[in-house]
Amino acid sequence: MQRRFFNPRKPPFGYSISEHDGVWHIVLGKPEEIEVVRWLYWAFDGSDLTCRQLVSHLNTKGTPSPSGTKWRLFDVITILRNRAYSGFSSQPALVSVEQFERVQARISRK
Repeated sequence: MQRRFFNPRKPPFGYSISEHDGVWHIVLGKPEEIEVVRWLYWAFDGSDLTCRQLVSHLNTKGTPSPSGTKWRLFDVITILRNRAYSGFSSQPALVSVEQFERVQARISRK
């Protein structure tokens, strides 16, 4: 009998965990979460909006957060700083490496 291990680590927002042949994989998650992640990168990269303004926008629209409560500054910064979204570690990319790097450069200037 093949031994199966459970990966208790919660995947990043926009991803989920799938098991295949006893191996856990990070795969694309809910489409609405993927859309939020892509929007955050697009809005931060292509405008003068601050992370606080992104939080305000998401809460005003009633967009569900990773925790299921209101969006916090921590949530937005965590998503924008997470290299996983650029396809790092064999995860499906939600943003290009170039966009991820531009966002990191802008965050570093703050």
